[in-house]
Amino acid sequence: MASCCQILDGSFDSNVAGIMAIFRGISFCNDCGMKPCVLESDKVVAVERVLNNNFLNASCGSILSDIADLRSQVMVLKVCAIPFPANRVANRLAMFALDTSASSFWMEDSPACIRGLIEAEMPS
Repeated sequence: MASCCQILDGSFDSNVAGIMAIFRGISFCNDCGMKPCVLESDKVVAVERVLNNNFLNASCGSILSDIADLRSQVMVLKVCAIPFPANRVANRLAMFALDTSASSFWMEDSPACIRGLIEAEMPS
């Protein structure tokens, strides 16, 4: 298990931010040796762009191309769109990230703000 909050400096629309978050998520999985992995995002358009492999017409084609390359290395089993309210752990972690000014990473642990949510979602 691993968790991270990464700061992305810049001014992006929500779809580009979603694509960049997917890229950072795959990179994080690769760096941590977490293979295979499943990625979830509440940005439906970002997920569709990642899945359709059409890099030429997208404003962030180079990032999408990098995602395609990483997906083959990391063994990404699935990239899927999950409605915002459905993933309470990710939403709480995102709120935590907004309150901090630095990127944070946890291996075999998680920040205190999401531990209870993780435990509640674990199979019994």
